[in-house]
Amino acid sequence: NSSHIFKMKNMKLVTKFILGILAIGLIACENDEPATQALGDAFILAKTVNQETVYGIVLHAYSNKSFTKVSATSSEDADATYELTSSGASSNEFFYETEADDYTATVPQTGTYTFNATIVGNEAIAFSDNLTDKLVAPPTIEECIYDDTDERIELEWTEDSEVDIYNVRIYDDANKMVFSSPGFDDEDQRVNITASTNGWLSNFTPTDNKTYTVELNAYKYEAVKADMNLQCKATSKQNVVWNP
Repeated sequence: NSSHIFKMKNMKLVTKFILGILAIGLIACENDEPATQALGDAFILAKTVNQETVYGIVLHAYSNKSFTKVSATSSEDADATYELTSSGASSNEFFYETEADDYTATVPQTGTYTFNATIVGNEAIAFSDNLTDKLVAPPTIEECIYDDTDERIELEWTEDSEVDIYNVRIYDDANKMVFSSPGFDDEDQRVNITASTNGWLSNFTPTDNKTYTVELNAYKYEAVKADMNLQCKATSKQNVVWNP
């Protein structure tokens, strides 16, 4: 078998929902040279394309020190190497994400993903994460409309007991994220978003008669529910016109 090296073709904002990475405890001690700490997370991406569910993968590495290089391999596919890159926001976080056109109907390889990293100062470190075959389906959106009476987007979806937490994002016609909600559970399967709802970009106001893409993200954790323990993220999208 030939070896395969997977790289992100274009640098972009990885679609992972970050709940608060510093809460996991990788905070540098008040020492001149804190001990190097790092975590890795491998999780499945799912979305619907032409009425078919397709899958990709995210590999996410985080450290309390700056990375210079990170790669990952799977215990079940020794010939595959994934090259992670910085999103540009921080050298403490490196990512690999399946490109939009490379999703397939095949669920990503399960097993242990080992991250091999080089830290600034040429320190080598290895860490790993186990990926299982547990999935959540892309959410079924029942309604996504703009209510011109209450001047808000109304989003409603079907309940799914496998989902641990949801998040809503809104993108403009240039695919720029202009809104991101905090995480919330699925108690009501409904959310309303007005121009004053917390989550819009600073000083951003939705433009009348402009089409926005509403993205509903559903997340399933691994056994331990924490930000660096995601198992699957499933996404559904629908367009809506902001039309007061």
